Parts: sequence; structure tokens; C-alpha cells
Amino acid sequence: REVGDALAECGQGDLAAYAYRAAAEIRPDVRTWVALGRVLHQSGDLAASNQAYTAALKMDPAHLAARLNLGWNCYLQGDYARAIELNRQVLADQESLGALCNLGLARLAAGDRAAGERCYADAVARFGVAEIEKAGAVQDLRELAARDLAAGNLAARDLTARDLTTRPDAPDGARS
Repeated sequence: REVGDALAECGQGDLAAYAYRAAAEIRPDVRTWVALGRVLHQSGDLAASNQAYTAALKMDPAHLAARLNLGWNCYLQGDYARAIELNRQVLADQESLGALCNLGLARLAAGDRAAGERCYADAVARFGVAEIEKAGAVQDLRELAARDLAAGNLAARDLTARDLTTRPDAPDGARS
């Protein structure tokens, strides 16, 4: 696995994936499968990334990174129900800003605006706006809104300051 880590750090994703696969065949462990899942995700091979995360979860069903990353892949692939399920499992085991925001995003994408907004309100109450911004969740919301707007699923009037325009330079809770 160390060879894969070194290759991944150098930006050699394909070679890193090869090294992680070899390591998983010789001595499979959760960290190797998760590392393989990450480099496959970065290369855009979400299906293979899902397989690696699933292999990790077979070895350790409670592994946070495997569940969280598989949930993100499911969101990106439009499998919102599975993304919701995985993020709920993470949150049942521990508090996680990433899982809470990803759950909210998946619920919004699935059309459950009220549940999605509750997740984000909970995230703001627990972690604060600055941490949510730092985690990239505000940008994720903007991207979802842009996709929905382009697909005709969201009216421009729905893009209000309350929903999406938290200013990164504003104090916690301040809106533009």
C-alpha cells in the first residue's frame, strides 16, 4: 500500500490504482481498499471506486471513510436513495459534518426540500457556517442549484440569499 500512497501523492493515479490492487490481492485490508476507492474516484471511475469502497465495507461495515465516500459517489451517480441511506448510517454511528451536509444535499437532489433544509439547519447549528463553507458544502449547493436551474427543475426566483448566497467573508450566519 505504501507504494500506492507514494504514487498517489505524486499524481500518478493509474499507477497508484495498480499498486493498491496488487496490495489488496496480496494482503487485503480496509485502508488499501479505501485508498483504491479514492484514486479511482479521482480518475473518474466511480463504478470501480464503488466496488473498492464496498470491499472495504465488507471487511469493516462501520468504516467511516468508506461509507462517506461511497455515499458521495452514489450522490454523484444520481442514486440519491443509497446516498441518503449511507449518510444516515454514518450519522447513526457518529457526528459528521460531511455526512450531515451530504445527507442534506442528497435529500434536496431527491426532491425533499424540507428534509434537506433541516439537515443544513442542523449542520449550521452544530458546526457553524464557516465550517460548512470550508468543507465545500455551500459550493455543492450552488452546483446543485445550477444543475436544477439548467434542467428547469428550479425557478430563478427560488435562488434566494437565504438558500445559497452565504458570503465566505461574512461572519458566521451573515447573509448577503
